[in-house]
Amino acid sequence: MGVSPKADLRVGNFSVLPWEDQYFDVVVDIFALYANTLPVIYSTLAEIARVLKPDGVFYTKLWGPNTTGYGSGHEIEPNTFDAITSGPGSGMGVIHFFDREEIDRLFGALFTPIAIDMISRSDVAANQHLEEFHCQFRKKC
Repeated sequence: MGVSPKADLRVGNFSVLPWEDQYFDVVVDIFALYANTLPVIYSTLAEIARVLKPDGVFYTKLWGPNTTGYGSGHEIEPNTFDAITSGPGSGMGVIHFFDREEIDRLFGALFTPIAIDMISRSDVAANQHLEEFHCQFRKKC
């Protein structure tokens, strides 16, 4: 018989993670980090680095500024908008759009890039353009 995986699932604020230092080999974010202001993004990245083991891997998917809805709604800070009126973020609250230079700047202090892929696609049915960054990083030791 095989070993049954055991999950340690917790509810909380991901900018203050409830795990000890160097707990995870991998951290995965699928379109959650972007839904914050820059101060929360900074603290979340620091927490991710804290809970990753040395040489641990962080994967994230982020919206780019060529995504439908960028610039609509109310701008809170550079590239961060609330109440976006169109695109995949419409009605979703706060959204930060990342460009490549910002990814290098924000993530570079804590992580070394393994791969950063930019995917540009269209959702014809929804009449939307989507720019996604799929990023893999290794924790700096």
